[in-house]
Amino acid sequence: MKFKQIRTIMRVSAASIICALSLSGGVAFADINFDGGNGVTGPNSLNDNIWAINDDWFVSVGSDLDNQNLIDFEVSSGNNLIGTNTSVGNFWGGDIGGNIDVINPDFGMNYDLDFISAWNSDFQITAFNNLTGPFSENINEIDIDRDVNVDLDNDVNIDNDLNYAFNTGNNLIDSNTCVGDVNTGDVIIDGNVENQAGGFFDGMDFNIPMNDADIDLSNDTTGPNSINDNLVNIDSNYNLDLNNNVNIENDINVAGNTGNNTFGNNTCLGDIQTGSVRLNFNILNSTN
Repeated sequence: MKFKQIRTIMRVSAASIICALSLSGGVAFADINFDGGNGVTGPNSLNDNIWAINDDWFVSVGSDLDNQNLIDFEVSSGNNLIGTNTSVGNFWGGDIGGNIDVINPDFGMNYDLDFISAWNSDFQITAFNNLTGPFSENINEIDIDRDVNVDLDNDVNIDNDLNYAFNTGNNLIDSNTCVGDVNTGDVIIDGNVENQAGGFFDGMDFNIPMNDADIDLSNDTTGPNSINDNLVNIDSNYNLDLNNNVNIENDINVAGNTGNNTFGNNTCLGDIQTGSVRLNFNILNSTN
């Protein structure tokens, strides 16, 4: 009986989807002008000018990427049984060639956020009390509150779990009168795992300039026993929270076998050559 050569060629290529998100922000606020006052007020009068501006805005950007690559292979051209034959010709075990590529590319999280234009505005404030009456109360009150909260959250989780079992061995050649040359096949594994994650905060400009304030306050020619107040309160609060978490796990298990062959109880046996196992694996994890 003559066994033909068995060849098993395997090629696997897996690539994750590139996620691209672009966010453009930045609302230009115009200059804020206040021009008001109390002029020529009567005796015992109450004169109020009250301005209140609340400027609140909140930016929340969240990015969650979860890549899971689970690849299992079990390839066998071995476990052959050759027994109880009078004459057996040349026996060749099949080759196993593996070319495995797992690529998780940079998901291209590039944001274009310009917080300068959104924050930059000038305050021009003019308030006065002029020619106020006796026993009058004249008040100019300006209150400006600016609150900015920016929360940027980027979570990346990449799991590569590769399990391979290649077998051209475990052959049993037993109880044959004459067996020719025996050559088991090679196991060749050429793999590449590439994980890239980064660029989340590229293109972001967080240089927040201080607002210019031009304030002109005056009390002129006020009446006796009068109360004349000019009050200005400007609060600017800016909170920035950047969170970038990257977790990459590579779990690769390879079992290659061309041995564990059994030759017994044969009258005549030719040359025996078992195959080689060659492993070439590259793992690249790049984060920014």
